[in-house]
Amino acid sequence: MMDSADVIFSLNEEMDAIGEQQFVNIHFETYAEKFTDADKKVIYAGSSTGQAPIVITRKDFIID
Repeated sequence: MMDSADVIFSLNEEMDAIGEQQFVNIHFETYAEKFTDADKKVIYAGSSTGQAPIVITRKDFIID
């Protein structure tokens, strides 16, 4: 049987996971609403050889 500290820790972890999932859902819903076909997002992916820019468009990022 779990003691009360373990139960509280477990519940806190579950609540954090729910909050993170809600944030991700809202973030992607906003992209779906605001990210037009003309928009581009540039991200930089780092590796051992340096950073490389990656351009993402709506068709790459959003699945309709």
